[in-house]
Amino acid sequence: MYCTDPGEVEHSTRLISDPVLLVGTTIQYTCNPGFVLEGSSLLTCYSRETGTPIWTSRLPHCVSEESLACDNPGLPENGYQILYKRLYLPGESLTFMCYEGFELMGEVTIKCILGQPSHWSGPLPICKGQSSHRH
Repeated sequence: MYCTDPGEVEHSTRLISDPVLLVGTTIQYTCNPGFVLEGSSLLTCYSRETGTPIWTSRLPHCVSEESLACDNPGLPENGYQILYKRLYLPGESLTFMCYEGFELMGEVTIKCILGQPSHWSGPLPICKGQSSHRH
């Protein structure tokens, strides 16, 4: 008893434990650099009480990191970012600082949250001028 070949996944490589695809065979899918796996990376051929054996899950997809990334949200007025990048992957954080003489109000660090589309965990902070005491 064996499974039918589930096929290739675009932008990935696969490792098959047994080319005959007998029950118990596993196929491991790995996305190419620049792509992120959506779905299960490991499929296993298993037998059912009736009918032909099937795979434990559907084929995964490899989607481009750019399509899941958060765009750089920009700079707070009178502030800057630590490690400026154009795109941030889900789970990556962005930290802000204010120039000397300004106080940061709001979140110092925000995180890119995976979604459709991915989004930032909070708004940009504000850099507020500290009141200076003049004589």
